[in-house]
Amino acid sequence: MINLAYWKDQIALASEFEIEAKRSIGVVSLLVPNGDPRKPWHLKEIDRLTTSHRLRWADIEGNGLKVLVNAPLTGPTAEAPDHDGHLPLVLYRPGRWKREPIGDANEGVQHGILAIDWDGDGRESILTASFSGIDRYALQKNGEWKRIEIARGRLAACPKCGSSDIAVGQLTGERFLAAIEPWHGNEIVVYRHEQRRWKRFVIDDSLLEGHTILTADLDGDGRDEIIAGFRGGSSGVMIYKANSDGSWVKSVLDSGMRANACVVADLNGRQRRDLACVGGALLKWYENVR
Repeated sequence: MINLAYWKDQIALASEFEIEAKRSIGVVSLLVPNGDPRKPWHLKEIDRLTTSHRLRWADIEGNGLKVLVNAPLTGPTAEAPDHDGHLPLVLYRPGRWKREPIGDANEGVQHGILAIDWDGDGRESILTASFSGIDRYALQKNGEWKRIEIARGRLAACPKCGSSDIAVGQLTGERFLAAIEPWHGNEIVVYRHEQRRWKRFVIDDSLLEGHTILTADLDGDGRDEIIAGFRGGSSGVMIYKANSDGSWVKSVLDSGMRANACVVADLNGRQRRDLACVGGALLKWYENVR
């Protein structure tokens, strides 16, 4: 699998293998255009970190200068099925491209990351989903990183533990978290903040090998839906819409699409949020015609 992160005119990519992951040397490279879009781009390697997996650009200092965050899948000596060991989380600053540590407290498998302005101060934190659960890494004013536990995810023996992928949405001003649990799991989970903690609600447990999750207001009612893709069994893409009583209604967007990843964007300039998903060699655009 090839994982990409886009920023301005450069693409960062990391190659990894989720089977026998420790054999992945985790090459991290930049693709830079040569001035002619019809010609191949230049490939520049910047690092090798075992099982480099998810890459995200993040404005961690709130100055508009984004850094590249790299979240490896496992530790360098991890062995299936438990994948014991701590996981690195690192960043690279454009121009220098030198590896800088963020933290190594997560354990087991670190499958999902999300860059988000959690406090509304213009500075993006990094949310991670791993065997340890859902955690937030925030850069402090003294330059040190602080890890804050949000939730432990699915409480079971690993590797059926923790969290796999994470998204953040809002329902009429209330923030919620959406997650796939456990790793490559069957559960779609919603976390709502109640009594100073994040309370866990399983809204669907029928997926097989869930692999991508995101939130977006697809129908323009001011409340985000959850979009989840899975790649096991019949595979597919599902949409979950919240009711006023806290329940969620599931609808099938695509049955048979082996969705590894999905993104939301206005792809045709009609001021509506479309969806694009990729699975294997198949790329699909789902036009929002509401």
